[in-house]
Amino acid sequence: MTVRALKHIFGTPIQIPLHIDVLMQRVIFAVAFTFFLIIQWQSHIYLYQRDILITDFLVTTLKALLFVLLFIKLIVQRYDLIRLILISAIAFFLLFSAVRSHDKTALWTFLFIISAQNVDWKTVGWSGISATSSIILLDASANFMGRSVEYIDSRDLHDLRFSLGFSHPNLTALFVFLFVMSVYLIWRKHIVLVGLTILGALAIIVILLRSRTEVIGLLVLLLLLPLNYLQKRCPRSRFLRFINYCICLGCDLICIISFLASYYFEKNSSVFLILDKLFSGRLNLLHGYLHGGGLTLFGRTYSDFSTGMVNSFGSEVSFLADNFYVRSILLYGVIVGGIVVISFLVIQWELAKDNSEDFYPFSVPLIMGIAESLALFADKNLMIFVFSRALYKGLEQESLHTGPKHKLS
Repeated sequence: MTVRALKHIFGTPIQIPLHIDVLMQRVIFAVAFTFFLIIQWQSHIYLYQRDILITDFLVTTLKALLFVLLFIKLIVQRYDLIRLILISAIAFFLLFSAVRSHDKTALWTFLFIISAQNVDWKTVGWSGISATSSIILLDASANFMGRSVEYIDSRDLHDLRFSLGFSHPNLTALFVFLFVMSVYLIWRKHIVLVGLTILGALAIIVILLRSRTEVIGLLVLLLLLPLNYLQKRCPRSRFLRFINYCICLGCDLICIISFLASYYFEKNSSVFLILDKLFSGRLNLLHGYLHGGGLTLFGRTYSDFSTGMVNSFGSEVSFLADNFYVRSILLYGVIVGGIVVISFLVIQWELAKDNSEDFYPFSVPLIMGIAESLALFADKNLMIFVFSRALYKGLEQESLHTGPKHKLS
């Protein structure tokens, strides 16, 4: 069999006769993704404990509808044989790792990545706006009914942090970050509007939440806005490409430092103690997981560990690894977690090389990755759908990034 024949077999698009146009595919995806975001975030405002609207039955119903919508979306997409094999192989390893780690985060993220063919950024952004608005409404309704839950954290007597109804101030800050990224994806061409939104979010986080990582992330996004503006007008700029490569090297360095600092953490070292205090005890926790649980090939569960911490309802927190790079390896193992981390860094380099306008927002969660693990969560990092472009390049009827053939009004 010739090489040309093999290319024909593996590269020929496959699609079932059922045809749904691009607009309807986007609507199906938007509804499914909005349901997913609401399901994920409602658990962080403790609606169960407050007896507000959301019940087991309603969540189960939403999940059932979500799966039906995603199934429809998946079967109407176009594939070729080589991508079907790739998707199947990744799904198998992620499922195997999820069983061992008891963590479905990567599996959920992958499910939405493979469902995002023909979906544009505005669809993703409006899903984020719809979901965050729904959660704010639910939280406000609970407070209005006198069933408010406020978790107040304190680093010291002069540094009070308010959760605003969420289970922890850091989660509230991530919620604010999700809203900002939703606004960014919808109105990214309106740099003033996006800038004002970031400044408003920074004010909320600095005054009430005091979450340093999200402050840094939003400041980085704000500082990169002018570069993003220039990138659209000078797509072949060597200076911008140089800046991009420096950011990529910085993220690679963050990845390496995360592992080395966590693995070789020494309690008797003043340098390590200063770093650990700077990262709110994260290094000590990660060191304990790395040496107490050890590294595995396909991940493990940490339910038998204790952090000595409890949430606002007194439940013990057994696994707290606020570092994207180390968390991925700990939970999913050296093989699966390593592939996940490397995939993010490789995609970042590809975006830098192409001077893509998605490079800067994609890089922000990776920069924050030294003290947050939001990069892997589809309900917190909307830029995860950059992977959809890479997966379906050449098959999409309309890409996330190229000019639209069917514009949404």
